[in-house]
Amino acid sequence: MTPARGLCAMLALGAMALAGCGSGSGADGSAAPSSSASAPAASSRQLVLAAADLPSGMSMADFAMDDDVVRAVLEPLTGQRPTGTTYSPSACAPVSMFDGATQPAASLAGVAAGEGGGRSTFTEAVVARRPDIAAVAAYVCRCPIVVQNDGGTPLTTTFAVRDGDRGRADQLLVVEETPDDPLSKQRALVAYARVGDYAVWARLRAFQGESVDRAQFDRLVAAAVDKVARSA
Repeated sequence: MTPARGLCAMLALGAMALAGCGSGSGADGSAAPSSSASAPAASSRQLVLAAADLPSGMSMADFAMDDDVVRAVLEPLTGQRPTGTTYSPSACAPVSMFDGATQPAASLAGVAAGEGGGRSTFTEAVVARRPDIAAVAAYVCRCPIVVQNDGGTPLTTTFAVRDGDRGRADQLLVVEETPDDPLSKQRALVAYARVGDYAVWARLRAFQGESVDRAQFDRLVAAAVDKVARSA
């Protein structure tokens, strides 16, 4: 796999976007079973963060979050595997954040992305489908270290569950991702949340050896969850 370099490469989300074994406060994925649900009335593209909603120090990307970008963000969240890519252990190929591997239509999702402050970027997605947080948690429980090989240099990613404040979310799972990428020297914090019948996903990724700003990440997740909770 080619490591992500910069915001546009990050949007392709070549690195696995899977999370955690366990939870922070009320975040163990077991609070309520995931189930298929009809799309909520509010548009996900209205519920995703706008520039005015961002925490201080963050800014939006200067390109449109069109259907192609939405699909690129959704692909790894629904267990899509790049052609020819293998995973070790073999049972640790990506899984879907949703019930089943069918990717939600781009019309059911909204995406925001931009700069997170310092050498960092953020991505957020809101999807009008209830997520299967327990399935994501079970993945990391059995796969804390995964090697991805696309024919080039293998990439090993370590996943670790971190505490998180559930706030207004019904479920929340926070995971730290640490790829052994010597070029970008990146690491990320990722949140998977259920807010009513919506899925909320947010990632803050730091580059060049910088630590992820945990306070900034928490503010990002709270803002994303709160905006959906007001309409969910």
